[in-house]
Amino acid sequence: MIDKGIPQCRIIDINYIPGPFGYPEQSVLKMCGYSVDKKTDLSSKERKEILNSVIINGIYTKERLISFLEWLIRKNAAKPSMSDAVSKWENDIMFLRDWNRPTGSPIAIKGIFIRK
Repeated sequence: MIDKGIPQCRIIDINYIPGPFGYPEQSVLKMCGYSVDKKTDLSSKERKEILNSVIINGIYTKERLISFLEWLIRKNAAKPSMSDAVSKWENDIMFLRDWNRPTGSPIAIKGIFIRK
């Protein structure tokens, strides 16, 4: 995973992710691993774990996630090929509406250090 002392991972500034025409190439949620596409085939449990992680780590609020998923539904609801995706987004919205912050203290990783 480390080549010449540099971690081999993608570093993303969630405040600025330009793509063509000034829009992001993919959503921050997708960068976090969330997907409803058939190729990725994440289970409901896996999607919920990602959504939970996104909220707990302060990437997005519960309300912002719900708003984003509702936007995806509005954008894609009329497309017959997207019916499975829409159904998954609706289920994920139900999960988020019932979601409550877990008790206990969250653990945040501020950085990774290599000691030689």
